[in-house]
Amino acid sequence: MTERVMRQSRRVRVARKLAIAVALALLFGFLGLFSGLGYNVKHIEERDFHPYFDLNYATATVECDITFNPVLFPYYWLAGKWQLSGNFSMMYVAEAYGPGEYGGPRFGAKPQDRFDIYVMQLVTWGTAVNFILLLHVAIIVEVIGKRSLYLALLGCTAGFAIADIIGAIVGVFVGAFAVYYVLFRMSPENRLLEFWQSLWE
Repeated sequence: MTERVMRQSRRVRVARKLAIAVALALLFGFLGLFSGLGYNVKHIEERDFHPYFDLNYATATVECDITFNPVLFPYYWLAGKWQLSGNFSMMYVAEAYGPGEYGGPRFGAKPQDRFDIYVMQLVTWGTAVNFILLLHVAIIVEVIGKRSLYLALLGCTAGFAIADIIGAIVGVFVGAFAVYYVLFRMSPENRLLEFWQSLWE
């Protein structure tokens, strides 16, 4: 094999690893948008809502208690915002507009109609930085070539979905044991290991 072919082969491998890292970061970021998987809303209540009909938006004060999955929201955890609890002020843009020239903006008939929008604003405030951190984690895993480490991340996420923060902690240990078993105890000819490796081919 010539040096040129080796360089091209190396570039292909690097590009493939980078593509996998980006895809996994996007997947983790997407999963974080699902209630019960990326976050748990324990309480939410609209404390104040003041519409500005001439400007087509409203200001709202929302009391909430939300916890975030440490795997899918690493930035929130590093920033000490793994739990949002208290009153938060935010802008609420009109959902629709009434018919006719003077129909005016519509903001939802009752507070419950606006809860999903409030939650999404609280969940996505750090999306860009969070994605960058997820990408860094995925790149590190790809560089060291130990994709079994993803089992620990998946274990933590599954644990969070089952039992919130306590479940996430238990899930980390279960996932870490799975990583240890795959790396040091499982036979290379094991069918499960062959299946896991086939997912990345």
